[in-house]
Amino acid sequence: MGWREKLDGMEHFQLDLDLETKQYLQGQIERITGELRRMSHEEPWAEQMLYLMQIPGFGVVTGMTVLAAIGDVSRFESPKKLASYSGLVPGVEQSGVKLRGKGITKEGRRELRCLSCRLAPTCSRHGRWTDSPGGDPVKPDERWWKWPGER
Repeated sequence: MGWREKLDGMEHFQLDLDLETKQYLQGQIERITGELRRMSHEEPWAEQMLYLMQIPGFGVVTGMTVLAAIGDVSRFESPKKLASYSGLVPGVEQSGVKLRGKGITKEGRRELRCLSCRLAPTCSRHGRWTDSPGGDPVKPDERWWKWPGER
């Protein structure tokens, strides 16, 4: 006898409702992912998505989430400013002449920080990634974006 046959009437009813809810939500996820996929091929996201999709662990949903959170990357003066905006910089505790380092500040865009923490193990397993499809390091003048100081 399987575990489903051991359920009483109300438990069986609840299980059926939960399975219907799961099936409905899976359909919604597919619809949303399809819409994001369509949007990722349109301007202003199409060019940037080509590069983001080359990063190990990045998919359509992750790439579009990053682009939605950051917007135009050129509005940040440096990579440090972007890291700070993302909440990925270490905190500092200061008391008089004592400086004590802390973990990440957890200030800034929660979705960027969350994605970065979830994707870091994937990126580290794949070794060093670069901006180019062939894996060769790319010079700053060949990147699809420029920091304001590089223009």
